[in-house]
Amino acid sequence: MMRQLRASTKIIMIVVAVAFVALMVFDWAMDLTGRRNGRSSTVVGTVNGRDIPLQEYERQYEGALNRLRAQDPDGSVGDEQVRQAQQMAWDNAVNLTLLQDETKRRGIHVDDDEVAQYVRTTPPAELANSPALQTDGKFDPAKWQRTLADPQFGPTLTAYEANVRQELPLRKLQAQVVAGVAVSDRELEDAYRAAQEQARVRYLYLDPAKLVPDSAVAVTDQELHAAYDSKKDAQFARKAAARISAIRWTAGTTAADTARVKAEIDSLRARIVAGEDFAELAREASQDPGSAGRGGDLGFFNRGQMVPEFEQVAFATPKDSISRAFLTPFGWHILKAGERQKDEGGLPGAERVRVQHILRRIEPSEETFAALEDSAAALQQLALAKPDSFEQVAADHGRTVERTPPFEQSAFVPGLGRVPEVAEWVFDSPVGSISDPLRSGNAVYVVKVDERLPAGYAPFEQVQDQIRRQLVFEKKLARARALEARATDLVRERGLDGAASELGLEVKSAGPFARSAQLPRIGGGNAFIGTAFGLQPGQIAGPIELADGIYYLGVTERTAADLNALAQQKEGFRQQLLQRKIQQTVDAWFKALKSEAKIEDQRARFFEVAEGDSAASDAKSPPLF
Repeated sequence: MMRQLRASTKIIMIVVAVAFVALMVFDWAMDLTGRRNGRSSTVVGTVNGRDIPLQEYERQYEGALNRLRAQDPDGSVGDEQVRQAQQMAWDNAVNLTLLQDETKRRGIHVDDDEVAQYVRTTPPAELANSPALQTDGKFDPAKWQRTLADPQFGPTLTAYEANVRQELPLRKLQAQVVAGVAVSDRELEDAYRAAQEQARVRYLYLDPAKLVPDSAVAVTDQELHAAYDSKKDAQFARKAAARISAIRWTAGTTAADTARVKAEIDSLRARIVAGEDFAELAREASQDPGSAGRGGDLGFFNRGQMVPEFEQVAFATPKDSISRAFLTPFGWHILKAGERQKDEGGLPGAERVRVQHILRRIEPSEETFAALEDSAAALQQLALAKPDSFEQVAADHGRTVERTPPFEQSAFVPGLGRVPEVAEWVFDSPVGSISDPLRSGNAVYVVKVDERLPAGYAPFEQVQDQIRRQLVFEKKLARARALEARATDLVRERGLDGAASELGLEVKSAGPFARSAQLPRIGGGNAFIGTAFGLQPGQIAGPIELADGIYYLGVTERTAADLNALAQQKEGFRQQLLQRKIQQTVDAWFKALKSEAKIEDQRARFFEVAEGDSAASDAKSPPLF
């Protein structure tokens, strides 16, 4: 039986990932036996005064990064993935801490008997669905009992029990949160009708743009200023901003750069061979942001998860040996091969390996940047002599000027990308200033500040055309609404087509659509949709007032929901609705829980946190229930 289990799927070793109804945080926060590693006493933040240990955050970060890596065909890790993993790890740490604290606050706990009973009767879903534990296509409890008694299953059983011990309190928390959530027969029928009923309509829209010519409305300066004053807080408030012109010199790599980095990695390898600790050197010298902090540890991976150049060396290097230096698209590497394991559930003979590695990226040399900075400095001096001819000076020297739209202060500059050095200088410099060469990323910039916009409100002159368009539409809409009585008479007397012809409009069609539809321009969940499902084919209704004007509609086709079909799938559909209501309940509960929590993010004490990451991230419900 154990052989059959191993051959069927990768379930034996992944049972430790089983969690509270799709809760996938335990395997991010614990090792394979469920033990918490208390190696570090430092903390990366607090939740309601409870510390989040650095080690726990690192484990969650590693799990998040591995999942992102698995989504990429070549298993690569870029800056954006690192930022995503940082935020995912932080959110998971905060969410798990909140949930565990809530179980303690409510006095929720489990005892050994509960854990044992659960394990005896409830295998992980992955195992329950395995043919090895099924008879005639159904889960066979007797086979599960024999599996539990098999000595070969012992290590996995220990891991599963540890996870269950953490899972059950959260299951009890779930039960309390969603207690009383149910779906009545009336709700069931209404939801089924909303999902299955269809309507097709023809409609007439009293389009203000067509009914009222531009010459028929006028907007005075007094009206423009009054509208600006009334709307400026909601529409026109802004932070400090700037516009700039920039000249860019991009640094490229050369054969000499490749040789230089190869010499660096060879030197590191020699130090390791001479007895220095691989992990310490990885922390000191590796340029892989995803693994350097863990001593270069990449964890276990299978074939096909890394770029071919890396995979070939990883699987060819004997355990505890240091590889030769080798090149991948990311740069020069050396690795130390670690433990190998059979890939349970994979192809016969398949295995996975755990390695540590050191990466040195091939980047432009300081000499390359120095040459670019010399060129940039020479052009800057010419531009300083003719500040009003910045673009012409650039063109005379074969350079292109990049102009930005207004942007608020951040590390990101439109058109240039993430250039914090540039942004910092811009907001510290007056209009007309021309910068010294600014090195940011793989480029050097000379920048001129074209405009500085202080925090406050967009100037009236800048937005008056926008306000004018709004007021013109509002006035046309008022004129169109004044035609409502006449349009209503025309629709009654001559139908939609006759009224449209008389008014110089056209009748449009929509559908088939359900009650939950979002129609172009019309939207959803409004009087138009409700009216469509309140009419029978051939009937016409109106006027129907929406925010953008008046509508008349006629139903051309209605398809009723088949309630007999509902009877056949009633319980399945009820469960779908119940899960939706449960998730909505959980979302609202967790949002309230998180909004009331005092969350302090201290990660910046240890490493750079990508901009936009914060403890005040949206209180989205974790995948819990």
